[in-house]
Amino acid sequence: MDNTDFLEMVEARGRLYPDVRDYLRARPGHGGRRRSVVAGIQEQDSVETAGDLLAQWDVVFYPSLIVHGQGDVVAHRVLRRSRYSRTAIVQRDEHPVIMVAQDVTRAEADAAWRSVTEGARAATLESLLAEYGGR
Repeated sequence: MDNTDFLEMVEARGRLYPDVRDYLRARPGHGGRRRSVVAGIQEQDSVETAGDLLAQWDVVFYPSLIVHGQGDVVAHRVLRRSRYSRTAIVQRDEHPVIMVAQDVTRAEADAAWRSVTEGARAATLESLLAEYGGR
């Protein structure tokens, strides 16, 4: 599955926003100061992904301004690297934005990431989405 297929799969589940502004418009009350869950993770396992570019994402927690202690887990694509030169940045960006989970606690967000890193799967955005999909 290449980057385009991955984003089409996410969009089919209704989790994709073109940019942060669209996410914030769709989720009023979740514009608090974002806090990092994990930075610079790969979209998918590079061994199993076709194509020349590998996307990297930052996963953040946007706290709710309405319900104390809850918020959304959101992934921002921050750059794309060349598969063959892991240090060469091909393109920087902060879009699209993927809603990973909504109305969860920060502890639940951290626990989901720990579960992904401790599991047999590669610690990628795709595996984090699968972890939330199984809940």
